[in-house]
Amino acid sequence: MATLADHFRRSSAHPVVRARSAKMHAYALAQTMQQTSALELLHQALEELIRLDDEAGWASLTTLA
Repeated sequence: MATLADHFRRSSAHPVVRARSAKMHAYALAQTMQQTSALELLHQALEELIRLDDEAGWASLTTLA
């Protein structure tokens, strides 16, 4: 899943697709021993999603709480 999310993030020009794929990549990394990388990527994705006012970004805030 991390590989696919990374592919979408690198290949898409659409900002919402890029932000959502970063979020999915972060969640996939969180299931491995790469929690620090996952946290950094999740923060980046959430900033992008909130800036875009995407519903998924706001919903993810409750996941972090």
